[in-house]
Amino acid sequence: MRESTRGIWLWLSTGFRAAPVLSCLALVTGTIGAVQGPAQAYAVKLLVDGLAEHSSGKLIGAAAIFGGAVVAFFVVNMVSWAIQDTTIDRVYDYVHADLIRLTTGIPSIVHHERPDIADRIELLHRRARQISFNVMNLLSILFMIVSSVTIVVLVATISPVLLLLPVVGLLRVWTGYLDGKLRFGAREATTHHTRLVERLTAIVKNPHHALELRTFGLQQVLLDRMDGMLEVVAKQRVGACMKGMWYELAARVTFGLAFAAAIVYAAEQTRVGAISAGGLALLVVLGARIDQAAGGIASATRDTGESIRLFERYAWLRRYASEQSWRTATDPAPTKLQRGIELRDVEFGYPGSDERVLRDVNLFIPAGSAVALVGENGAGKSTLVKLLARLYDPSSGAVLVDGKDLRTIDPEQWRARASAAFQDFVKFEFTAGGAVGVGDTGRMDQEPVLQSAIVRGNATDVVHGLPEGLDTQLGKRFSNGVDLSGGQWQRLAIARGFMRTNPLLLLLDEPTAALDPEAEHDLYDQFAQASMATSRSTGGITVLVSHRFSTVRMADLIVVLHDGRVSEVGTHAELLAAGGRYAELFELQARAYR
Repeated sequence: MRESTRGIWLWLSTGFRAAPVLSCLALVTGTIGAVQGPAQAYAVKLLVDGLAEHSSGKLIGAAAIFGGAVVAFFVVNMVSWAIQDTTIDRVYDYVHADLIRLTTGIPSIVHHERPDIADRIELLHRRARQISFNVMNLLSILFMIVSSVTIVVLVATISPVLLLLPVVGLLRVWTGYLDGKLRFGAREATTHHTRLVERLTAIVKNPHHALELRTFGLQQVLLDRMDGMLEVVAKQRVGACMKGMWYELAARVTFGLAFAAAIVYAAEQTRVGAISAGGLALLVVLGARIDQAAGGIASATRDTGESIRLFERYAWLRRYASEQSWRTATDPAPTKLQRGIELRDVEFGYPGSDERVLRDVNLFIPAGSAVALVGENGAGKSTLVKLLARLYDPSSGAVLVDGKDLRTIDPEQWRARASAAFQDFVKFEFTAGGAVGVGDTGRMDQEPVLQSAIVRGNATDVVHGLPEGLDTQLGKRFSNGVDLSGGQWQRLAIARGFMRTNPLLLLLDEPTAALDPEAEHDLYDQFAQASMATSRSTGGITVLVSHRFSTVRMADLIVVLHDGRVSEVGTHAELLAAGGRYAELFELQARAYR
């Protein structure tokens, strides 16, 4: 099925998925509202003909139709806005939740790190409210079609020749579509610029950035960059609007001339008796209706082109999320490692790049061991950690867990058996207990588990220093929130990594970067004890990434990465004795400390 077809179907069905009852009510009330206008016009025809022909039947019919149309108009107006507004809110809630579900449900993080995919997803999230309006616009299009068909039938009863007038009115529909296409294209083409402006605005507004902004005098630099990008955005969007406006003006002038010609023709036909006086009156009234209907359809068509393209992106995201769901990985994760984890002929390049970050990596990590990854920046250490956590799959080769390809294991189960602490940790602005507890959501409300994790993460002093302990709200954006230093936030992040007591895989990617050496030493003692306990109970593996060689000496195995390859493997003593790259780096760092 083509993306456009998927998009149209998604557009048709979203409202009824999100709010089926309200959508049906909106459909009924809208249809009644669509026919009451042409009905009033027909009542005028009957009234004029009734007066000219002295026909009481036509006068009574005119009064009945007009009265019914007026009642329908007031009733529909009274309830339709409430129905439509509520439906839009329901659809927005549904779409917003669905977009979050789709993006967070993708097991890998490719869509976060590829700019082309990130831009498309960003556009959808920013236009979630517009998607909900577009669902109602679809109903509006149906109502306008009903109204237009009614008008065309009435025009045909006057004279078939006059059917040329609605045909001319279709020009506005076409120009409306062109206008919408131009505007949406300009908006999509400038998404990258608007994203950058939003990021720069966030930097300027963030109080944590205020010190460096003022120290380095970056305010004007950032403002100039924002102005430059906004100028590009405005130029493209205004240009698209102006071009669409000229199309619209040409269509309206053409219709105005055609309507004037139709009035002249109908008046002449009325003079010779071919058209009744009521028919001429009906044409005069319908002329405005035709123009309104054409304008309405043009406006709706303008939105239709944008809606179809927006729902195409929505359909694309649903398909992409399904394709990237790794749903074929259904094997259960082991509860205990028997042999260990092996990387066999692993190569990896980030999506969208031809460069290989890892090349020909062959490595065996025995069950129950603590492994340290060392090497210069860009050597591939963090990338290797991501592959072990299965945030990515290798471009070639395989990661084997007790001989089983990691790609066959359910990713959620595998990550439930893992825990981690990262240098680029998240500052969860929850309560202090919540910021730690999210490390194991199944036990986050169990205070003994929280306290144990806080002790092992060496964060006891941080929690004791908070005004309400674990119940303290974190984050200055809250009126009663408490902000923390970088080291305090990091201690809570490390405690979060201790929530899972016996993981199969404990990943520590520079988790102590914001701590002083003494605190770092204490924490690594905790990590060593945790690793020993884990190895005894589950055969779990601890993987440590660090630039400080004094902290990696405790590892059972040290893996030296260089230029994306494994250059050396061994214990601290073995690698020093070998006199290779590890020994060189260790001596350089030791000399600096001396």
